[in-house]
Amino acid sequence: MKKKSVCIIMATYNGERFLKEQLDSILGQTYKDWMLFVSDDGSTDNTLKILKEYQEKLGKDKLIIAKNNRDKHGAKENFCFAIDNAPEADYYFFSDQDDVWEKDKVELQVREIQKLKGPALVYCDAEIVDQDLKPASKKTLSEQFTKMPKKHTLARSFLANRVAGCTMCLNKELLDAAKGLEASKIIMHDFYIVLYALSYGSLKFLDKTLNCYRQHENNVMGAGTDYVQTSLFQKVFKLFSKDFRRKWHEEAQEYFIQTEYLIERNPEKENPEAKNFITVSKRKHILSRIIGFYFYRYRTKDWWVTIERGF
Repeated sequence: MKKKSVCIIMATYNGERFLKEQLDSILGQTYKDWMLFVSDDGSTDNTLKILKEYQEKLGKDKLIIAKNNRDKHGAKENFCFAIDNAPEADYYFFSDQDDVWEKDKVELQVREIQKLKGPALVYCDAEIVDQDLKPASKKTLSEQFTKMPKKHTLARSFLANRVAGCTMCLNKELLDAAKGLEASKIIMHDFYIVLYALSYGSLKFLDKTLNCYRQHENNVMGAGTDYVQTSLFQKVFKLFSKDFRRKWHEEAQEYFIQTEYLIERNPEKENPEAKNFITVSKRKHILSRIIGFYFYRYRTKDWWVTIERGF
């Protein structure tokens, strides 16, 4: 099969502490036909210095450095900028600045995605590690991140992001569908991409652990700790708190807005599942919304989260 070009998209911000380890793991990939596109969000530490040192070794065609020049900043906005400005390639990967990749990550995921047609996404698993790359959880990332269900996959993904961006490999057709995103209308770039792939393309899980997903005090997004059970009394007590209900309502709106945005951006494509999700979310009565989420399987692994979204 003909070798395909790969563009690895990395978003950086004050990442000097772990950046070299991730860059070295990319350099050590068995798949060599890649370029690295880095979007920096205004780092004030040695991040840019480190990147330029590597750029001198690799060349400006191999490592491209750009600066997020938009008014708004943050990880979500930086990745959206990077997606819009990334160079042409056959396949794309998203990279965090503090992870470490297994040497055959790119090769194995490219091999799998070449089997798929249309806008396609292949994601792998990852080991959750601490700042010293030592195991930090008994679960893998796919287990901690809420495992993708085998049935009713799209329906059960509206209220939960089930795929981390750093585990993704997507083809050009799917990346193009994520260009021009308004950051204010999505929860995160990877969440929107998953919903698009499930709605209009294909998504496949490669059951191999190919990332070390590093957890430390400066993580923007993380795997969290192993699930801690909250008592039923504590959960029910929150129902009577106006502050909690207001917070739940604000969070729920983000999920509904993102799904509406998915529909708005693709008016020529049929998506009855998403449209029905929006219809249910706009029901007047709280109990009717919650029952609707369960009846149509618009629910998460944690039943209480689904109740929160109903408020």
